[in-house]
Amino acid sequence: MTNTPKKPVTLEQLLRRGDIWRGHSRVFISQEVCSSGFSEFDKALLNGGWPKGSLIECCCQHDAFTGEWLMFRPAITALCKKYPEYFLVLLNPPAIPFAPALIQRGIPLNQLLVVESKSKQDFIACFTEFTRSAHCLMLLSWQTPYSLNYTELRKCQLASTEGRSIYTLFRPNYAKNQSSPAPLRITLEFESTALQIEIFKQRGLFNNRRVAIPLNEDAEYFANFARDLGSQYV
Repeated sequence: MTNTPKKPVTLEQLLRRGDIWRGHSRVFISQEVCSSGFSEFDKALLNGGWPKGSLIECCCQHDAFTGEWLMFRPAITALCKKYPEYFLVLLNPPAIPFAPALIQRGIPLNQLLVVESKSKQDFIACFTEFTRSAHCLMLLSWQTPYSLNYTELRKCQLASTEGRSIYTLFRPNYAKNQSSPAPLRITLEFESTALQIEIFKQRGLFNNRRVAIPLNEDAEYFANFARDLGSQYV
């Protein structure tokens, strides 16, 4: 039996792919998203929400573990309610999740999976496997204590394109100055009354966008993660 040769891929077929960047053009990008829960931030995001099937990179201060939950909590609670049979996965969280805070903010503990990797290779393997899982609602992963190079980040990005959920990688603040294949990159920074978010890379857009999310009672609840249990996020 002879194998039928594959037809070469045309330029038109390549341009229809969601991971092909055509510079300043926004028309080609049509991606499924989930609202962040913050209207002003949604306006700043391409397609109006967190992109699914794509790597989201968050560069954080060492004390921003609270900010990470403040940023994603609205999307988490909405998705958990909509898909009760799916799971929120925490890969290498810098502190043990504070159960009362999760319950108070509507995050069901029976939909929570906490995974600790034993090595960098194990971390990358876990990340890629969860992107392939049909039951992964959202993956929140923390790079620390590992340092990922561009090739390793590329593996995470390519794995993300195979899934249909939200895949986020939290990295130390200095990683902002390093090259990364992640299509969406943001920074989180606490100020006295707000969580400052800067979008410094977004496919199809060149201008940086800053959005301030006012702090509310959520900050007090989620601060218990780092304050009471200790954080290793440095």
